[in-house]
Amino acid sequence: MARSITRPLRHGASCAQLIGDRFDSHTQAPTVSIQSKALSRYLVLIAVLIAWSFSRHASGTVQIGFSAAMAALFISAAVWPRCPHCGARVVQFNAREWVPGLRCWRCGRIYDEENTPPYVASLLDAFERARKLRKTDPMAADRLMVEATRNAGELSAREEADLRERAPHDRRAALLLRSRLQSHLKGLVRVRGTLERRTRTDPQSQIALQNLAAAERSLLDDLGSVDATIHRLTSEREGGGRQALEGDER
Repeated sequence: MARSITRPLRHGASCAQLIGDRFDSHTQAPTVSIQSKALSRYLVLIAVLIAWSFSRHASGTVQIGFSAAMAALFISAAVWPRCPHCGARVVQFNAREWVPGLRCWRCGRIYDEENTPPYVASLLDAFERARKLRKTDPMAADRLMVEATRNAGELSAREEADLRERAPHDRRAALLLRSRLQSHLKGLVRVRGTLERRTRTDPQSQIALQNLAAAERSLLDDLGSVDATIHRLTSEREGGGRQALEGDER
């Protein structure tokens, strides 16, 4: 993928600011995760319970309204939210799982596949298995986590290589690649903050910071290239749509 000309960096700009600068007019609108949707219901239910506790001496109509609201919120768990892949409700009443995990209990797919890399979900699954295994065999649990971490690194590199190969002609792959690179950059920002706090007591942290800065610059260059690719693919798609529309009118 050819690198494009990127905008000059503002003096003193942080990486977090630079991440925001990379978003263009064709960025997809952010989506709310399944977990956030499920959690929002419980937050609303808690708010209703608190309001109800302060209005116990209110009229019967108000009490009926609070009771109806609480019942509706509880019943809504049976119909919303649902898995975007198979349509199963995410709350399992029989298993007493009120907050969904990353995967659907019916189809096994990750709810938010675009923003949750499969290797992250696999690593979290391994962590859960290791947590249970540690009670009986701590050494086996450690080996499981080491293997899972290595596999996650290999899968991450494999996915990124595949996305880089498809991105020049596949807008969806380019958007997903940009999302992955932005996640990597945010991770570097967090690491940099930790290292900056250690520089006063650990001189080696300064060397690590220099290496980290080089990695950040490389990621920013990659993001600039991917942004240019997304802009080109979007323009081509919009141009093709206009040409098709003009052809129909003729």
